Amino acid sequence: MAICVPRKVATVALLGGGRWARVHATVLTSSWPGLCKLLLVSRHNKISMEAWARNHPGTDSLLLDAREQLASHRPDAAIVCTASAAHVQDAGWLLAHDIAVLVEKPLALDVAAAQSLTREAERRGQVLCVSLPFAMAGYLREFKAECGTRRIARARMEWLDCASEVRYGEAKVTDFSTHRVDDAVPHIWSIFALLLGDRAPTVNAVFDDAPDTVGVRAAWGGAEVEISFGRHSGARRRRLDVWFDGGAHLGLDFTEESRLTILDGDSRRPVSWDRHPGPLEAVQKAFLTAVEQGDPAAADPLLVARCLESVRLAACLRSAAVSRDALRLGELIDNPSESARARILLLENVGPEAVDLGRRLSHAGEDEKRNFADAGLAALRRAGAPDAAWEELFEGSAFLRQVLAHRAGKP
Repeated sequence: MAICVPRKVATVALLGGGRWARVHATVLTSSWPGLCKLLLVSRHNKISMEAWARNHPGTDSLLLDAREQLASHRPDAAIVCTASAAHVQDAGWLLAHDIAVLVEKPLALDVAAAQSLTREAERRGQVLCVSLPFAMAGYLREFKAECGTRRIARARMEWLDCASEVRYGEAKVTDFSTHRVDDAVPHIWSIFALLLGDRAPTVNAVFDDAPDTVGVRAAWGGAEVEISFGRHSGARRRRLDVWFDGGAHLGLDFTEESRLTILDGDSRRPVSWDRHPGPLEAVQKAFLTAVEQGDPAAADPLLVARCLESVRLAACLRSAAVSRDALRLGELIDNPSESARARILLLENVGPEAVDLGRRLSHAGEDEKRNFADAGLAALRRAGAPDAAWEELFEGSAFLRQVLAHRAGKP
């Protein structure tokens, strides 16, 4: 194991060009005073990153086409905001070139890959963190302080998103290249890890809480936990409720940061959002401070070694959700009145698989996604006789195989 060597962070690489990568870039340029140069690497969203650079003329930024070009620029640290399926590969490349890495969630899609990254970071003496802003959110730490020493006996989390909304001044639409489990569970895990400890929860049940919503019951740190998450709700909702031994209740509505509310019994009181640093800024500062100090512990609780249970939980829930979705789609596919829900179930599960074949639905318009889904549903109705556009997917999709098996009566 190599020693982590302090280094001044003046040049940072940002891999990825989507909406959240641009949010990272904006926060970084306004919050890290030592930043001298920002290297922007985007394979698929170069036009958007060029527009970002034009809108931030005070930032010395350089646009690159591929991560391999970073080798000659030698950044001090890097932030990975590429497609979820590429996170492990991109982070591994950066670590192999002795560059500290902050990876957007999901860190990895399986525990073995996350553990491999952790070992590589330790071997090279590099800081490796995962971006979990809610682990650093001041209002959640205030909520934890309100809990005090009371033991949490039961907890419930609602984490619902709309299919499209405006966030931080940009349109946010469902990114079907990331499974909904991997989109929500890392955040949910980070909040419960803050309140209940980061020991592995025991999942007792996974069920359909509502149409297109996943419900989970688990035992976590001595508490009974219920979680509901999805991203096709009629309205955005973020709500946390805990009940203590004796029945006392404390809740937090953090649906909108500008209207944060703690619910204590029958009383409601606002929580100030106007704090610095904000959650994402706190993540970046913790990571970059750890790099400058040569002390990975300065980034706790964002260190990947501390967050492996989030990957394990997501893998468990993803497997269960995929199986339930395959069964449900097999039941709905011949019902014309359920065509909209059938499209969602197909896109939610085939979208992440399609990335491996070079098909990224995150760049598709609504008509293209609809036509893509309808072609897949038609092929399923023909018992897996796809047209040319779907042939590769039917050969490589575990989800589609499960749907066909259910329709054939062979679950």
